[in-house]
Amino acid sequence: LQPISKINNKNQSFLWQKNTPDYQFPLGEISFVIKKKLDINIGIQTNYAYFDADKVEFPLTLRPWQEGDYFMPFGMRGKKKVSNFLSDVKVNLFEKDNIWVVQHSNKDILWLIDYRTDNRYRVGEATQKILVIKFVPNPI
Repeated sequence: LQPISKINNKNQSFLWQKNTPDYQFPLGEISFVIKKKLDINIGIQTNYAYFDADKVEFPLTLRPWQEGDYFMPFGMRGKKKVSNFLSDVKVNLFEKDNIWVVQHSNKDILWLIDYRTDNRYRVGEATQKILVIKFVPNPI
């Protein structure tokens, strides 16, 4: 997605609005689309995230995770620190440096890219439109 503004060079973050093109960032390409619920078949793939589009407000921020970040992992109740979640799923220190998040305009973390979405923004029975975010990593 086209960055609206580069927030900090050392801690790269990108702010993006609705209706912007795909964006190439240091770890790969990220894109999003909003579709009607009936037009989509939700699968389990780590490089796709699905959200209730009516619960998500733009702009969204794409940034590396930071110490002190927390979210409510899909399938769990209550909040959890990102650092604790990553330890629980056995992410090593090298990999932790390369983990990015998609952050909601209200500062909630929507998606720990390639790991878990936030339960508060999940697709449910009442969902009419789905925000689909896709991440394609750079080839190694």
